[in-house]
Amino acid sequence: MNVKYFSCDMNKTFIDIAKTYFPNAKIVVDRYHFIRQVYWALEKESTLHKRVVY
Repeated sequence: MNVKYFSCDMNKTFIDIAKTYFPNAKIVVDRYHFIRQVYWALEKESTLHKRVVY
């Protein structure tokens, strides 16, 4: 099988499977899950800063 790209969320299990079964494929994290992680990180930081200010 000649898989060039493997798209998944950022789950370590999926990434490990991709590396094991498709070692030459580029692993691409889908946009939705990437943006969701960034949003959660920003929300967490925002909440921490609000607690410090108030």
